[in-house]
Amino acid sequence: MATPNTPAFITQIVDQDIDYTGDIYDRDITVDPTPQLSGSAPVNSHVYIYDDGKLIGSVQADGEGNWSFTPDRDLGTGSHALTVMAHGKMSEPVVITVQASGASTGRPVITSVVDNEGEPGQVEHGATISDKPPTLSGTAAPNAYVEIFSSGRSVGFTQANAEGHWTITPTLPEGLNILSVKSQGQHSDIFTLTVESATSVKPIIESVHDNHGESAMVGDGGSTDDNTPTVSGTARPGAIVQLYANGREVGRAQADSNGNWSITSSALDNGEQVLKVTSDGKFSDGFTINVEASTTPELPELSIQTVYDNQGESGMVGDGGSTDDNTPTVSGTARPGAIVQLYANGREVGRAQADSNGNWSITTSALDNGEQVLKVSSEGKFSDGFTINVEASTTPQLSIQTVYDDQGESGMVGEGGSTDDNTPTVSGTARPGAIVQLYANGREVGRAQADSNGNWSITASALDNGQQVLKVSSEGKFSDGFTINVEASTTPQLS
Repeated sequence: MATPNTPAFITQIVDQDIDYTGDIYDRDITVDPTPQLSGSAPVNSHVYIYDDGKLIGSVQADGEGNWSFTPDRDLGTGSHALTVMAHGKMSEPVVITVQASGASTGRPVITSVVDNEGEPGQVEHGATISDKPPTLSGTAAPNAYVEIFSSGRSVGFTQANAEGHWTITPTLPEGLNILSVKSQGQHSDIFTLTVESATSVKPIIESVHDNHGESAMVGDGGSTDDNTPTVSGTARPGAIVQLYANGREVGRAQADSNGNWSITSSALDNGEQVLKVTSDGKFSDGFTINVEASTTPELPELSIQTVYDNQGESGMVGDGGSTDDNTPTVSGTARPGAIVQLYANGREVGRAQADSNGNWSITTSALDNGEQVLKVSSEGKFSDGFTINVEASTTPQLSIQTVYDDQGESGMVGEGGSTDDNTPTVSGTARPGAIVQLYANGREVGRAQADSNGNWSITASALDNGQQVLKVSSEGKFSDGFTINVEASTTPQLS
């Protein structure tokens, strides 16, 4: 039971969007604009709920100190730092990002990843699971085809239903999987997942090295004046190792081919620090050190200092300025060693770690055209905004996007895949209004005109059996090839 001196906490956030109900964790993404918040507080106290420092409601804790709250207004898309206060004490923030559903925007979204090992359960971004295939769910345009990628490699196709919901259980390779989905030429944000092998091993911290002043090894329980010591140990060869100090991530690295790893931590607070590492879903034993570093130097402010245009006539872009580069390089300052996340209109578009002087630099993922308010977040705090206007070229690239088998058991044909349909439907993009010619092994098998959005579709004339390299040509340019294997029946039809 909570006591009168118990501080208020947010212990659970639940996504209540239909078909995707489940817990949302710190730094997670949700398509529910009114998620349910629950937590603990002093018994019968009034709990005040804040979004980015703005009061959005209040509720009273019950006789056990439990409380629950659902916003009566949409939080809105973008990042939200949620906090609660009771008896004048403010909780630590829980940061979530609300995205528009792909069913309403057409842009595909991964909304849920479920680990099917043992009792199924939703996992968070960056989690580690067993080697049993997980179930991915999300949204896209109604009835649209969705292709799933792991680290850039296609691992499956599916089709959204009439409401725009889709689900698939793909087989993923061992190790780090950077998951994304593509539909109608648009890509989702990434979702990272590590698939552990049956042979994963428990990681170990073997040494802590003081790099400051009179450098030396620090024993378990020892003291150091270095608040960025180098921690070393062993793990499964090639495994991603994350270092924690009192439960806060302070660095990560990949074990080498012999299983050895080394991490120089981001700045640790003074006092006792229990160090642990995790990899393949397993934690090491703790290694305790006492940090006694000088606290005199002033830390850099969290800020965006510059935005650099790398496209065409490159140069600096001022606050409020315009750029034709939709992947500019953004630089600034933060606490030395801190993890910095960059947002554009509330959508994460990159992250990096500040160096020992507090400087960081991030080249963004593709930004939409129009006004983009850039902000960085680190350790629960946000910088001031830096506004740019993106005016990048939007002419679609000449490309083949999909090949569809209309024969027998119809469906999408992946790059390098096989089909029993020798007149498949090929679709893609080009300049709006352009004439597109389709070739199979150099022979023209159809042509069409791209619509006002640059989309085109051609049902090929009869293709020969065997490997067929499909390409399209328009305005003197050729697309990349798309290879299929035609295995159509050659049995004559009886009359």
